[in-house]
Amino acid sequence: MGDPRHILQDFDSMYNSFLGDHALIDAALKAFTDWKPIRNEVLLQLELGNQERAAEITRTQGTPQVQLIESNIQKVVDSAALRAQEFNASAKDSAAYASSLVTGLLILSYIIAAIAVLLITKAKMRSAL
Repeated sequence: MGDPRHILQDFDSMYNSFLGDHALIDAALKAFTDWKPIRNEVLLQLELGNQERAAEITRTQGTPQVQLIESNIQKVVDSAALRAQEFNASAKDSAAYASSLVTGLLILSYIIAAIAVLLITKAKMRSAL
């Protein structure tokens, strides 16, 4: 994972732009912040020269926590994708409705124009007789 400060800034960006349930972001952020002490312990063990202990902590605690973080982030991504699909479908429905409405109005105006032409022609023919 990258620099924690940048990741926290990324979470801020997600909060500002995500239109879905912010509880999804809360869960991902909690998983990330819960990982920090694990990460710190691994780094400490490495500094102390305890590579085996650092590897064990990574394997037993770090990896599952990172998987939880990834899982929670994926839920945010899936929610955003679903909202985008719903918006796209709604936009297509709106466009189809607008197109149908315009087509219907054009047909109606042609019919009204044809009736007007017939009535005017009929009236002129009567007045000419």
